[in-house]
Amino acid sequence: MKLSTRMALAMVVLVLLTTGVLAALTYYNVMSLLLPRVLDRLETHSRVSAMVLNASLKGLRAETLSLQSSPEIRSLGKLLAGANDNPVIAAELRSQIENQLASELAAKPDYTLIRIIGAANDGKEQIRVDRLGPGGTIRIVPPAELTGRGDRVCYLEGMATPPNAVHITKVEINRADHGLEPLSVPIIRAAAPLQGEDGKVFGVLVINVDLRAAISRIRDTIDSDSELY
Repeated sequence: MKLSTRMALAMVVLVLLTTGVLAALTYYNVMSLLLPRVLDRLETHSRVSAMVLNASLKGLRAETLSLQSSPEIRSLGKLLAGANDNPVIAAELRSQIENQLASELAAKPDYTLIRIIGAANDGKEQIRVDRLGPGGTIRIVPPAELTGRGDRVCYLEGMATPPNAVHITKVEINRADHGLEPLSVPIIRAAAPLQGEDGKVFGVLVINVDLRAAISRIRDTIDSDSELY
């Protein structure tokens, strides 16, 4: 092989090596600057998203406590204990509570269901308001359609929760149960014990919250280069 050919090959190899080293150094410098910034941006966005969800949970707790201490709901304890056998007064009290819960659903689009489960009769529902009316409208469930809930975790956790406190479940994928709600809906449940005027726990208040809107709002804030889990 001629000397000129060898020199040419050596130059080509030298240029390739130099280019490779420079590319590696450039990549390292860019990544050392860019990656931390990207991670910081993702961390900041994640913290903001978590704060939004946490604020929603605080609002749910406050609203649950407000219903828990409602005079009408507290008076329900006497009715369930049989202290008031006047059918007119009993019907009027139930109607007041049902309308109150229906108003809560109307004001909170993410609330799908509010129920009061009695501590007696194996945890049978006493009042339930949901969105399963015609076309997804709010309905007050007739007494004949109320079901037993004594074996449900939210009821058991609610009964075990201290007075003036609220238990929030983990995020769950809700499944059809006696046709109460649609399939595959991410929800959380707030459960709080209900005390009568005598201080005794007579049941549990449970609120189901549909998380689809909250998750969609967070998902809409990310760019096309990111994935949300």
